[in-house]
Amino acid sequence: MEVSLLGIPVIAGYGVIPIREYWDKDVVSLAINAVQNLVKSTGLKDFDAIYVGNMLSKYYEEQASISVHLADELGLEDVYALDVECGDASGAYAVLEAIKDVLSGESKIVLAGGVEKSTDELPHRLYRGTSLSEDIFLVDYIGLTNLVNHAIALKMYIKRYNVDKADITYLSVLDHENASKARHAYFRFPIKLDTALNSPPVADPLTLFDISPNIDGAAFLLITTDDIAKEYNLNYVKVLGYGYSVNRTRFYERFDPTTLTAAKRASQQAFKRAGINTSELDFIEIHDSTTIAGVLALESIGVHGSGTAAKYIRSGVHRLDGELPINTFGGLKARGNPLGATGAYAIAEGVIQILGEAGGNQVKDAKIGLIHSMNGFDLSSIVFILGGD
Repeated sequence: MEVSLLGIPVIAGYGVIPIREYWDKDVVSLAINAVQNLVKSTGLKDFDAIYVGNMLSKYYEEQASISVHLADELGLEDVYALDVECGDASGAYAVLEAIKDVLSGESKIVLAGGVEKSTDELPHRLYRGTSLSEDIFLVDYIGLTNLVNHAIALKMYIKRYNVDKADITYLSVLDHENASKARHAYFRFPIKLDTALNSPPVADPLTLFDISPNIDGAAFLLITTDDIAKEYNLNYVKVLGYGYSVNRTRFYERFDPTTLTAAKRASQQAFKRAGINTSELDFIEIHDSTTIAGVLALESIGVHGSGTAAKYIRSGVHRLDGELPINTFGGLKARGNPLGATGAYAIAEGVIQILGEAGGNQVKDAKIGLIHSMNGFDLSSIVFILGGD
C-alpha cells in the first residue's frame, strides 16, 4: 500500500445522480448536482483541487473547462482545477490524478469524478463521438468504429474458443437483474435471454442488448488521507492499489485481439501494489461497454482462463449471491454508460459496497473490490483495488 506524506489515500465521500435523460440540464449543471450530493453527505465544500473527467462535452455541447465552471459554482477561487480526457475512462483517470495529488502531499482534500451528457445527440453524432478515441483515419475511411472492433473481437472469440454466443450475451441478463434493484441505474428492469438474443442487430454479431446505452450522468468522490478523514469523522474506503496501461491503438496490429492487454497489465500493477491476488476479491466492477468486453475483461484481469469466462457468468458464479459478484449495480449495460463519468460511477459503487450502503444490491461481507475502467476497446485501461478495515 502506498502512503503519502500525510497518510494512506482514501475515498471519504461520494455523490452521484441517477443515470437518466436530462433534457433540461447542461453538463455543468449535472456535475454540480452530483457534487452537491457529496457536500451534503460529507459536510465538506472546500477543496484544494478539482479533477473532472469528461469525454465529449467539447464535441457535443461545445463546452470546455468544466472543472473551472464547477469551481466557480462552488465559490472556490484558490483551487487547482483540471479537466481530464481519456475517453470513456476519463472519470477513473480523474480519480487517479486526485490520488496522486494526495500521495504527493500537494493537496489534502480533493474532489474528483466525471460527468457526461449524451442524450441530446442524434445517433450518427453519438456513434461518431464514441469512436473519437480510435484511429480517426480508420474510422472515416474503413469504418473501423469502436463497436466494429468489439464485433470483430466477438467473432474471433466465438470461433477460437467454440463459445455459444448465448453464454456471452447472458452477461446483459445478469446486469439487468442487478440494475433492477439499483436506485441510480438507468434500466431498472430484468430481461430474458431470448429478448437479448433476438434484439435488433447493431454490429453483427452484436445486438442491441449486447451494447451499453450512452446516457447522462455525473459521479464525484472525495479523495483525502485516512488521518484527515478521521479528523472530520468521515467513513472511508482505502485505495489499496491501482494500475494503468495502454495498448496498440490499431486493433488489427494487436498480437491477440481477444486479450485486453492494457487491462491485464493494469490489473497486475494493482495487485502488486495492493499485495493481494484475485482469490481475495469480494466483488468486481468491470467495464462491459459490450458483453464481449466484459467477458474479455474478466479473463484479462486473471479471474478466469481464456475462453472460459462466459460459462462461469451463466453458471451463477458472478451473481450478487454468488462466489464473486460482478457489476453489482448493473454495469455499463444496465446501470448505464455515461462515458466520461462511467469510471467514477464504478468507483463510487465500489465505495458503496465496502461501506455497506448498497441496500438490495449489497454484497455480503464486501471488504475488497476491484474496479476496471477502459478507454475505447482497451486503448488504455485503469484498475483500482479498494478495501475496508
